[in-house]
Amino acid sequence: MHCYVLLDRIKFELIKYQVIFANKLIIMVTKVTDSEFKNLIDSNEKIVVKYFANWCGTCRLFAPKFNKISNKEEYKDTLFLDINAEENPEARKFGGVSNLPYFVVVKNGQVLASDTTAKEEGLEKMIGLLY
Repeated sequence: MHCYVLLDRIKFELIKYQVIFANKLIIMVTKVTDSEFKNLIDSNEKIVVKYFANWCGTCRLFAPKFNKISNKEEYKDTLFLDINAEENPEARKFGGVSNLPYFVVVKNGQVLASDTTAKEEGLEKMIGLLY
């Protein structure tokens, strides 16, 4: 019985953590399409865009890392966007997407940096250009 109580406690802590984590993920990264993209670029000072495709395994693997970065306190004034490069040609053209996943850092409507990476450090170095 003691073991059961311990397992039950661990299970509760895990569920509690997942709910809190899931709430942050939903709030911080916004999926957009061409119809919204231009307006968001024009109306926000600091933006990080991740381009992906549904078939891209590396894109899927990097998604949790992108979400984690977007939740950092130091980036709270930065808009994080997720956009399907295959379904949104205007946004793809804006970023000059050449490979996936592809990241673009935008300040006041101007591209500061763009690159393909699968490393958090590489993306955070690009984000650092916004500050």
